Amino acid sequence: MQPAPQARSTRNDLACPRRTPYNVAMSDDRIILPSSRRDWPFRAAHVARNLLRAAIGLVYPRECIACGIGLAPASPGEICLKCEAEVRYIGGDCCPKCGFPYGPYVGATRAPCPECRPGLFFRKAVAAWRYDGPGRDVILRWKYQGVFSGQGILIRRLADRLCAEEFAEDLELVVSVPMHWRRRLTRRFDQAQLLAHGVARKLAVPYSSRVLVRTRNTPSQVGLSGPERIRNVRGAFSVRRPELVKGRVVLLIDDVVTTCATASECSRALRRAGARAVYVASIAR
Repeated sequence: MQPAPQARSTRNDLACPRRTPYNVAMSDDRIILPSSRRDWPFRAAHVARNLLRAAIGLVYPRECIACGIGLAPASPGEICLKCEAEVRYIGGDCCPKCGFPYGPYVGATRAPCPECRPGLFFRKAVAAWRYDGPGRDVILRWKYQGVFSGQGILIRRLADRLCAEEFAEDLELVVSVPMHWRRRLTRRFDQAQLLAHGVARKLAVPYSSRVLVRTRNTPSQVGLSGPERIRNVRGAFSVRRPELVKGRVVLLIDDVVTTCATASECSRALRRAGARAVYVASIAR
């Protein structure tokens, strides 16, 4: 009997080893210690890291990145157990196009998703969790209060969410929704750019901040209706380096997607520049 042929390994097999449904916790960063006695260096390193974390926590007390309450010095995560339990992750119970979470019966009928609209220029959008409760608080404290201790968790959770998608193996370029330079002066950092750069490293996919640019300083989308959001960002983006986009599968990353107006307009610019396909990923939806 001939041996079974081995599966061909790809770049993303190493970056995304899991092909299971997305279901992780925000503080799921513990190391499962090996059982072999030969692996005592790993056990020693794990114990040393916990001791160091506890010592640092005594000098510089840590706080929950969602609610701000103090954490135990030896706590393995950056979020308290109460907030972690209230984060509503998005799995397969969402629209297969725009990613809006509707519940377990979203695929029971062929009725179109009420959140989708004609003319979305991306192929699919995914998000890690819903934009409410502690999940929203983590993002707001990161964006507006500069709580950067949660940035690594946001990157890991979004990378894990993408690893559960089949299109992750086809990605060839990662870009972020650009921020206008005037707004960046007041914000001091571009949260979508930081997120996209970290996720690209996790997925082992090239990232570029020089491809997509915002040509107009649009007013904030907060408080606008769906049609107003579409008009607000119409024609506000362009591709500066089309040679980096042409013929490639592009992943567009933003921190929050609400009505898909910004994501679709960015995707329109990328498709016009020759992108073969555009996928959208965000922390929250």
